[in-house]
Amino acid sequence: MNPLFASVILEASPLKSLDYLIPAELYGIQRGSCVEVPLRNRLQRGFVIEVKDKSSVRGVRSISRCISSGPVVTEDLFELAL
Repeated sequence: MNPLFASVILEASPLKSLDYLIPAELYGIQRGSCVEVPLRNRLQRGFVIEVKDKSSVRGVRSISRCISSGPVVTEDLFELAL
């Protein structure tokens, strides 16, 4: 199975998304899911804005865990925010 990646917007820095590798055990992650990701030796909370099969970033780190059991940000909220 090919690796999957997620573009994540962090709560602490909502102006730029960062790419993270989706570990195999989290392949059910969807757009809008709340996740915890490593950033500068700390774990940060963020939201998946896109799931994709490629990333242009080298040395992508993995998502640590999925906090929500499904999307917590709806498509309507994405449209409003974007």
